[in-house]
Amino acid sequence: MRFMKRRNRNRDDGASETAGQTVAGSVAEGRDSAAAGVGMWSRRVIGGLLAVFLLAGAGAGLVAVTGPAAAQKTDVGALQDAQVRQEQAGGYAADFVGAWLSATEQNPDRLLGYLDESGVDISIENTVPVLYKDLAVVSTEQISGSRVLVTVSAAVAAEQPAPQQASTGQDEGKEDDEPKPESAASAAPAAEQSRAWTRQHYQVTVVRDGSGMAVAGLPTPVAAPEAATAGAGVYAHEVVTDAIRTEVQEMLAAYAAGQGDLARYTVPGVNLAPISPTPFESVSLVSLQAIAPVDGEAAAGTRLNLAATVELSGSGLAQPATYYLTLAYESGTWQMADLSATPVMETNTSSNDPGKRK
Repeated sequence: MRFMKRRNRNRDDGASETAGQTVAGSVAEGRDSAAAGVGMWSRRVIGGLLAVFLLAGAGAGLVAVTGPAAAQKTDVGALQDAQVRQEQAGGYAADFVGAWLSATEQNPDRLLGYLDESGVDISIENTVPVLYKDLAVVSTEQISGSRVLVTVSAAVAAEQPAPQQASTGQDEGKEDDEPKPESAASAAPAAEQSRAWTRQHYQVTVVRDGSGMAVAGLPTPVAAPEAATAGAGVYAHEVVTDAIRTEVQEMLAAYAAGQGDLARYTVPGVNLAPISPTPFESVSLVSLQAIAPVDGEAAAGTRLNLAATVELSGSGLAQPATYYLTLAYESGTWQMADLSATPVMETNTSSNDPGKRK
């Protein structure tokens, strides 16, 4: 009996051990499964976050790369479009002023064509068109999203032709009823061709509606725009040094009249092509002005800004002209570093670099 009890106890112990192992294994498996689940969940969460971060970073990078470029492209396109629209408005206004100057009681149709949609009620009493020439657009200004203010000028005859008597109707239907100002001037006798002209200015508001244009009223005569300071006043010192005057005349003769090799007179690296073909055969220096006083001596590296007034001659022509030059003193000679039609607006009168171009 004791043996049986002992066996039973051993069996019970074995069963307990087996049960314990089973429970322990289950716990271990559960712990491993839980750990594996946590690891898998963590990896999924981290992977998802990384994907979000990468997508966000890529999106931010895309915005950073394309955003400013697209905005810049849009700005340039809008600017070019605005310039084209202003040029179109300028041409429209110039044609309108021409129609206004040319309108007569007998031939108002061209002018009325511009006013059909404007609601302007006018009465035309001129029996002859205003004699004018050289119609030109002076300026355009965008004053709102749809309106452009255009200033137009024309040379108007100081003495206009005498009014004609009312038409009897016999000449109606002729293509030539409205003489063109230019042809009228060319067909006139010598006394007519020598008539005096005055420059007049007019302003017109052009309204754009989609692709169409209209005027907001009749032209408004205005005063001429104020003259701006051209900057030529800074060239206040006459250059009397013969060596400099001779060099400048030879430089300009090579440039404007094809006399000599222009490269011989220019600073190395300055690529300046002469006028070709040129109608001029000779260049005479009339005056030479500098920004700073010029004496006969110069240090290496000295630069001079000069304004040269010349007379260009050839083929029966004799025309005055102005050139703005920058000379550089190198290796004991003056060479041309710049040739421009624009004067220097500021000065630098240091002894070693007088009048350096800004």
